[in-house]
Amino acid sequence: MLLQGCAGTPEHCHHPVGDTALAPQTARASDQGTVVSWGGVLLSTRNLATTTELMVEAHPLDDCGRPRTGLPARGHFLIRRPGFLDPAEYRPGRALTATGRITLVADDPPRLDQASLQLWPTADTRHPATAPLTRPWISIGIGSGGFHGVGGGIGIGF
Repeated sequence: MLLQGCAGTPEHCHHPVGDTALAPQTARASDQGTVVSWGGVLLSTRNLATTTELMVEAHPLDDCGRPRTGLPARGHFLIRRPGFLDPAEYRPGRALTATGRITLVADDPPRLDQASLQLWPTADTRHPATAPLTRPWISIGIGSGGFHGVGGGIGIGF
């Protein structure tokens, strides 16, 4: 029996940018303007006249840029975005990752400007196809081994 499989990159895998050792709590004047990816848990969303500010408790990122919230926090940082971000979607407790330029202002946490955001799905917002699997499950597959090989298989997982 011929069995084949393929593994791809997770749908939302965006590798972190910049020095992963650089954390908000260690950012210095020499880091001003550096582009980095920071992530963590959203603490608050504040809509101003023309911008939105997000306050985030920073956590280390995994290889796909998702915050590892089970690890110790690495300080706090602000994200400033032009326009309106819906506080119902950007609510406290949501995990997010931002990639942007570090801006340091006296007496404020470091800020990421011009940031792109990745708001990570929660259990209540995930598509059913990405929800955790109920076990056991059965899968059926068909594959090709080139010009003459065709195979199929049935798998049962626990």
